[in-house]
Amino acid sequence: MKKLNVRSKQVVAMVLFFVMTITAIQLPSFAAIDSLDGNTIAEVLQYTANAACCVFYQDREGIYHIEPLPSGVTDYEINQFRSYENSEISLSKQLKAVSINDGAAVVSFGSTGETQDVKNPLVSAERAETVATWIGEYLKNRRILSGEFRADPRLDALDRVSNENQFAQSTVLVTSIKYTYNGAFRGTYEGRAEA
Repeated sequence: MKKLNVRSKQVVAMVLFFVMTITAIQLPSFAAIDSLDGNTIAEVLQYTANAACCVFYQDREGIYHIEPLPSGVTDYEINQFRSYENSEISLSKQLKAVSINDGAAVVSFGSTGETQDVKNPLVSAERAETVATWIGEYLKNRRILSGEFRADPRLDALDRVSNENQFAQSTVLVTSIKYTYNGAFRGTYEGRAEA
């Protein structure tokens, strides 16, 4: 991966200015940008997206996006007619708190569990609580669903789908999806169920 140099720092500064202007976020200091010297451009863009409470991804046409998570649910449902078997459900560790930049902000989500530490030099002290809340709202949903299904190639990671299994119907934010084609599409998925 390409590391930051003087020219790429200028590009990163422009991207930071653009993203943080349209999201009305205070720009980080130039010292924060200088502290990113050892990082790749992709890592810096990920830091930028997360500081703005956004996701960073590349679409199928190769275009990079920094934007908030989409809020709508797709029209696709993973149910008994599209699944080869019921979704597997696993639980992540319980979230106690999210700590940003060694305690610049600590947002509590429970009395037991583990604290998720996040280090992002582009998150200012003023913004740290907002970012910690954004991260915690996602991580506090402990149910992770996965399975095999008759895949629809329109689906991508970060899509929200309706998932029905023998226990409940849930909205799932897909975090991983893989397709195979052998005369028909077949896929595997994993995602976090939303409350």
